[in-house]
Order: sequence, then C-alpha cells, then structure tokens
Amino acid sequence: MAEPRRCLHCGQPADYPVTRLPGRGRFLDRCASALTRARRARTSLGLISITSAAFDDCDDATRDVVRRRIAVAALSVMRADDTVARFDDRFVVVCNELRNAKDLATITTRLGNVLQHQAGSVSSTLVDPMTSAAELLELVDRG
Repeated sequence: MAEPRRCLHCGQPADYPVTRLPGRGRFLDRCASALTRARRARTSLGLISITSAAFDDCDDATRDVVRRRIAVAALSVMRADDTVARFDDRFVVVCNELRNAKDLATITTRLGNVLQHQAGSVSSTLVDPMTSAAELLELVDRG
C-alpha cells in the first residue's frame, strides 16, 4: 500500500488512501474554516470520536476492511458540510452549524445506530466556536 501524502505543516498524513478520508493535516484546515463559519453564524460545532474494538486482534488487511466500512458508514450519515477524518485507528467527525446539544445528540445517535457492529464507542462533545483549531485538535488528541 502506498504511503499517504504528508501535510507540509505538521508532517502527518494529509489523507488516507484506504478510506479516502482526510488525515490530521487536512482536518486542521477544515476545522479552522468550520470555526470561522460557526463564529459568523453564531452556532456551535460538534466533535464526535469513533473508536473500534475490531482493531485489537486482527491483521492489516482486516483492519483496512473495517476502516473502509466505518468510513463509508460515517459518510452515509453525515451532512455534506461536516468533516469525517481518520486519525490512525480512530475516526473524528466535526459537525457544523449546530444550534444546541440536542442537535449533536441526534447526529451522534444516528451515527451510533449505523455503526453499532463496527465501532467500539461513539462519543461527542459540543465545542464553543471561540475555540481555536489547535485547541480543537487537542480535544481530539485527548480522546
């Protein structure tokens, strides 16, 4: 499998060929844009983290199959303006233009229902639009 292209700023994968999802570099760029739009529209962002227990005891080929399934399932539920990204064996979603925690809970539940047999956990948090992209990335890294 070919190595993913690397972000010029952070050296992390710009996107992953297996899932065709953005990696850390493009995720950071998209977060900055999403935060700017949220400030202008006076809305919030949601951050959803998806992990899979299926990665624990499987080979690389099986992991790739699971990664693709999770990516396809997540993209099928999310809105066009939301960002689904891959961080190694975790997936992160940034949901744009949320009015309140109920909007995020609805999306998280819908995503959890679609991923019920593929994801180990799906968790979410509402993000203040005054958060910086770097702070948002720190939230992702903390899990």
